[in-house]
Amino acid sequence: MRIGDEKEDMDEIDCLNDSLLNYTPVALEKANTAALKMLEISKKNLLRAINLLRDYDKEKFQKVQTKEALVDKYEDKLNNFVVKMSKKELTSVQQGKVSELLNAVGDFERLSDHAVNLSEVAQEINEKKVVFSEEARKEIDQLIEAVTEILLLSESSFNGSDPLCMTPSWSLAAGRSPPR
Repeated sequence: MRIGDEKEDMDEIDCLNDSLLNYTPVALEKANTAALKMLEISKKNLLRAINLLRDYDKEKFQKVQTKEALVDKYEDKLNNFVVKMSKKELTSVQQGKVSELLNAVGDFERLSDHAVNLSEVAQEINEKKVVFSEEARKEIDQLIEAVTEILLLSESSFNGSDPLCMTPSWSLAAGRSPPR
């Protein structure tokens, strides 16, 4: 990973400072933006690991491990920030968003953990020179397609691009209820 890439990846969590906690709508929006970046990194990491099952590459294997360390930093910083926010006076809608963020951050970190697990399986398959039958490869491809679809649906649910699944985060941050 290039230094510029790492700095860009850190931008969203580096802006989470305690001074924002005095402005709950802004703090919620910044935390949500950081969580979206964390989701993006975790998603790419999981897809990278899945691709290792098809085409193992040592550099990509190492990138999975590096990105997992970055996701761990996101989890730590976001959880600390959101927990501090939860101690402020919040509307019920804002409390709901805080709870959603805490749950989502744990889920996003778990995605990256799974990426590491898959990358290790891919490494073992490569080292042992395991060859799957045509039928087994088709089944693996079907599982990969299903997992990828679920991952993309989950992402669109969290980031609000699926109007049936989420309320825009700006309205939650401002303490407004969803339109009826």
